[in-house]
Amino acid sequence: MGRKLYLGTDSGIVVLERSNGSWSKTGSALEGKFVEKLELAPDGSLLASLPRDGVYKAENPLGPWRRTLEADVRGLAISPHNPANVFAGTEPASAFRSINGGDTWEELTAVKELPGAPQWTFPVPPHIAHVRTFDFIPGEPQTVFAGIEVGGLIRSGNGGDTWEEHGEGVYEDIHYILTNPTNPDVMYSTTGKGFYRSLDKARTWEFCNKGMANYYTHPVVVRPENPDVVYVGAAAGSPNTFGGPQGAAAQIYRSQDAGRSWETLNNGLPERFHGMVRGLIVDPSSQDILYAGTSDGELYQGDEEGDRWSLIMKDLPAVWVIRIPSS
Repeated sequence: MGRKLYLGTDSGIVVLERSNGSWSKTGSALEGKFVEKLELAPDGSLLASLPRDGVYKAENPLGPWRRTLEADVRGLAISPHNPANVFAGTEPASAFRSINGGDTWEELTAVKELPGAPQWTFPVPPHIAHVRTFDFIPGEPQTVFAGIEVGGLIRSGNGGDTWEEHGEGVYEDIHYILTNPTNPDVMYSTTGKGFYRSLDKARTWEFCNKGMANYYTHPVVVRPENPDVVYVGAAAGSPNTFGGPQGAAAQIYRSQDAGRSWETLNNGLPERFHGMVRGLIVDPSSQDILYAGTSDGELYQGDEEGDRWSLIMKDLPAVWVIRIPSS
């Protein structure tokens, strides 16, 4: 059996498979629904979050899918310490937790009770903030981070029961946060105004955009066996500029020094993508390979750690997330 990719798109889940050196679409599910986040559990089950809809669960990507949480869900993450623990972030900004793999949920109301919560907002009307991203710390199963768009970073030290506003110096429009898996003091964050790095478990942050021309940073991934190698997709401006003739004018950047400096990857890629790079992933079983998907429905494969790229499929729905099953 060939390699498979699961794509979360603005029109459902698309399953691709590589056979005899070429890729083809082999199935789809949740057609017509906006799948913004997609997570794979160790047992092979899947969870998908859909804005203005909820969290769905299935045993395989083609379904059947069932909705287990009805809410405007913008963030979704499975704990690496215990896959039964799943977190969902919503708009208005709140968080939900499941302790049975996403079958049932409870709201973590302490998020909404934080002192800064009344000031959280979002640029687009009706200006309501949401919890967009979660992250976890190796060796600390009770520590959970969440990023607010727009409101900054919050942290729980007891699995989500209580929360505190956390982090100094990071721009408050948080898109993603990601911990270096071999050095948990080092954390990365993409924001609406550039890339940030922390060297003290998110207590303080520094702006790290040397070599990166674009500032609207979005997906961030690391090479697991060497997480000092970091990849980021970034647009030249915020989404309200994407309708112009150059679109997002997006690029993919690579850092080989844990985010201190960046280089543009363009061998086989457009000089600037018209669509935004939303989906980005390192192949866990062959870490010199990456995949990148755009809002224009293009899918690229990067080889040699991103030194060489090729377009492997086009005319897809807008790609928001890419996941790779273990088999």
